[in-house]
Amino acid sequence: MTLDRALQGPDALEDVARRLVRVSEHRAAPPFSRIDFPGALDPTRPVFPSDLISLYGHPVLETMPEPVRWQLGLLETVNFFSLNIHGEQALVGVLAERLYRERSTGESSEVSRYLQHFIHEENAHTYMLAEFCHRYHGRVMPEVVFRFEAPKLSRKGNDLLFFSRVYVLETFLDFVNRRAMRDDTLEPTARAIHRSHHMDETRHMAFDRAIIARLAAELRTGGAVAELQAIASLIAGYADYAFSRLVNPRVYRALELPNPLELMRSAEQSPHRAALKARWWSQPLAFFCKSGLSPTTLGVAPA
Repeated sequence: MTLDRALQGPDALEDVARRLVRVSEHRAAPPFSRIDFPGALDPTRPVFPSDLISLYGHPVLETMPEPVRWQLGLLETVNFFSLNIHGEQALVGVLAERLYRERSTGESSEVSRYLQHFIHEENAHTYMLAEFCHRYHGRVMPEVVFRFEAPKLSRKGNDLLFFSRVYVLETFLDFVNRRAMRDDTLEPTARAIHRSHHMDETRHMAFDRAIIARLAAELRTGGAVAELQAIASLIAGYADYAFSRLVNPRVYRALELPNPLELMRSAEQSPHRAALKARWWSQPLAFFCKSGLSPTTLGVAPA
């Protein structure tokens, strides 16, 4: 039985947690030696997949000398890894507060045992990603501060919103990871990091789906239709935010490109980017719809 088929029944969440513990223990990797970092990256290999470059198809990219184009790929990789780091730091802090409390859904001993693996793996990711950023750029890029709407919700509603945002972020990160790890033209170190991150994220997303399914079912059974609709709308807004982080004007400033804010707006309005977002969003959207979160409030009807 697959993990997602196990999302049914009263003990589904605990069953998924037990299975994920076994897989995490079987596949555990040393956090500080996952990647063999060379002294320098191979300048003849692109660092970021070409179709994920924020200026893909833009006239500026077409006139850019090859060394500058390579540097753009490096900086966009650092930007992507940095948003990973900031997102995972926030996630670890919230998850650690939930361990073994036994006060709400997702706080049982079985789930807490898996969350310790989850936290350990996220910490390992932070080290791996930060090493790349510091070795080849000198620092992690600063976090983009964004104030998210915080409506009054029930405890279960707040938990559902939190794990739904986590799932959105992780599906977005994994969308990029999978695209990069399958690109055999990519610089080997960057490609290895994407592959390593993807291996753990498959388990994290399985847990996300299990707890979202449980919480959504409990709210639906309790008649909290308006709350579910409000959460669905907030999920859609977070999806827009997460995808927008692939375009960062700091990258353009570092390359001394003219009018970085104008370039950012132009990149965000590209039909290619809209198609990329639709390709990523179709899968998480289908899951949310299946979980009973209103598809109309998510802005895109399911196929």
